[in-house]
Amino acid sequence: MTLLVTNLERSLLDCIRRPNHSPSLNEFFFICENIQKEIDVDKLLYYSFQIDIRSVFHRLGFLLDKNKKKWNISDEFIRKIHAKTQNKKIDWSISTKNLKSVEATFDHNKDFESSKDYFLKWKIHFHQKHF
Repeated sequence: MTLLVTNLERSLLDCIRRPNHSPSLNEFFFICENIQKEIDVDKLLYYSFQIDIRSVFHRLGFLLDKNKKKWNISDEFIRKIHAKTQNKKIDWSISTKNLKSVEATFDHNKDFESSKDYFLKWKIHFHQKHF
């Protein structure tokens, strides 16, 4: 019998890597905003470099930048993640019925001067998909 074990950091990356096997994007962002445990950024960096998939770095950077203050993420860590991204847009599939509420999460986020700059920085594009 095999027993698979995970931790918070690995679970976050699994959701980012396989969004179709994860909670809806709204639920995922809600869960992330309500995490009570401190994120181990060294583990997160280690796991993300193990996976070494560009879209994961885009999505992870997007998520970490959004929660930077709450999770106490350093600028150095953000730079390491950003260095692994590329200049093409990365799709993050989301159902059309949830798109407006996800966009509203970022449009009203006072942690960022402009949500447009934020989306441009990480080159994230929410791709509408009917599930």
